[in-house]
Amino acid sequence: MKLSLVLSMNPAPNYFVASQMTIEPQIIVAQKFKDTLGDDFAKAWNNFVDSGQLWALIIGLAIGWIFGKLLNF
Repeated sequence: MKLSLVLSMNPAPNYFVASQMTIEPQIIVAQKFKDTLGDDFAKAWNNFVDSGQLWALIIGLAIGWIFGKLLNF
């Protein structure tokens, strides 16, 4: 959508008034974009594994399960 705006000066300084506004429709058929969702997920997973957070998650789940079983009456 193309928008053109013509401004004219009002008698008071620093005030603009829109005197004419026209809108021309424009059809967009297709757009190209780069899909990086898979790359971003792979980088995040590799960082999760390399930083040791995966082992911390597994150990935390195991300890939580053990305490849950011990404290459940």
